[in-house]
Amino acid sequence: MSIVGPRPHLLDHNAEFAKIMAGYHVRAFVNPGITGLAQVRGFRGEARDNSDIQNRVACDLEYLENWNLSLKIGIILGTVATSVEKNERQKHKNR
Repeated sequence: MSIVGPRPHLLDHNAEFAKIMAGYHVRAFVNPGITGLAQVRGFRGEARDNSDIQNRVACDLEYLENWNLSLKIGIILGTVATSVEKNERQKHKNR
C-alpha cells in the first residue's frame, strides 16, 4: 500500500465496478493508497450509486495518466487541508 493511489475496493466489488466503468482494472497496475485524487475532490465514504463509482474511477484514471511528484504532493496537502477543515467544523458544531 502507498500513501497516494487509488483507494482499494472489496474484491467482491471489483467485478461489479468493472461492468459499470470501462478501464476500471487499470487501477490494479499501481499500489492502492490511503488517499487519492478522488478523496481530495470530495468523493469519500461508501459509493451510493453508479455515478459515484464513475466519478471516483475517473479521478483514479486521471491520477494514473498524469502522475508526477507535484500531483502526489498536492494530493497529500489537499488531504491534510481537508482533514483540518473537517476537524474545525466538528469543533464549531460541538460548541
